[in-house]
Amino acid sequence: MLSRQPPTRSNPTALKSVAASPNLPLVVVGIGASAGGLQAYTELLECLPPNTGMAFVIVQHLPAEHESLLATLLSRATAMPVVEVHDEPHVEPNCIYVIP
Repeated sequence: MLSRQPPTRSNPTALKSVAASPNLPLVVVGIGASAGGLQAYTELLECLPPNTGMAFVIVQHLPAEHESLLATLLSRATAMPVVEVHDEPHVEPNCIYVIP
């Protein structure tokens, strides 16, 4: 179970980790922001334990012609794998998927 105490920079473990269970459906969390959302994404990922049992999909609003470094930047804030999505990946728990 997840604790009800919100995580903070001073107490990042307030969100207790859980193992993915084959008996439970995979929870996919969608997170979106405008071009200025890097700091918010980074702060969130720094507070999340690497084994929540959830998958995270991050959508950054950027112009189509703009090449994104978001996956690389976010991989520095978490121990979870951060993958830029191409095609249709198999979604796994404890992973972060960045939409280009």
